[in-house]
Amino acid sequence: MKTREILKLAIRGGWLWKLPENKREEAELIHDIWLAFVSEYSKKRHEEIKLVRVKIKEWMSDPEMMDFAKKSRMRYLKKQRNNLLKELNLLTDKYVEATRGGASEEVLNKMIKVGKNIDKKIKGYEISIGVLEGKIEQKDMITDEMIEKAREYPIENLVEVNKIGRAKCPECAIEGHNMDIRNNFGYCYKCNSNFNSLDIYIVLNPGISFREAVLSLQN
Repeated sequence: MKTREILKLAIRGGWLWKLPENKREEAELIHDIWLAFVSEYSKKRHEEIKLVRVKIKEWMSDPEMMDFAKKSRMRYLKKQRNNLLKELNLLTDKYVEATRGGASEEVLNKMIKVGKNIDKKIKGYEISIGVLEGKIEQKDMITDEMIEKAREYPIENLVEVNKIGRAKCPECAIEGHNMDIRNNFGYCYKCNSNFNSLDIYIVLNPGISFREAVLSLQN
């Protein structure tokens, strides 16, 4: 019986007992040899990988290599950020055109959502750039969990909500309680703006950075 055929059969459970009795001993021997080879190969491969990781760590700890890696990382981050800035500018132009062209609220809201996601990515790259430049300490970096926690901060602690769940919109500043508050989310019927707690906090505190706003809403 050919070795290849035995190994093909060995993939299935109970394969040995499906063979003719006069073939089982030969098949079991070949199978055991193959298992021993695979085990030895895996062991050597694991040892080689460990050695390579040690060498890479030593290589990366070299001052010149660390400087090269830092500069390369910086170039990559700035390139990604700049590409996203261009993408956001194009989206902004399209949004203005869509608004003038009488696009539906659904279309405009989708564009706003895409824009917010792009802006979030840009801020992430800017934070990473700030860390590399030494302007932001590693401990001051924000995580997705921290951003989500900031968005879940009670809106009623930021704006006054009346008995029917309405508040003044921080964006359009029109008189009256035009912003509907539901499930810790705000929607203004006048300017059609959507808000979570983080959005409102940033509008209410002009000049504050995204990172500072997130850190402020952690308590």
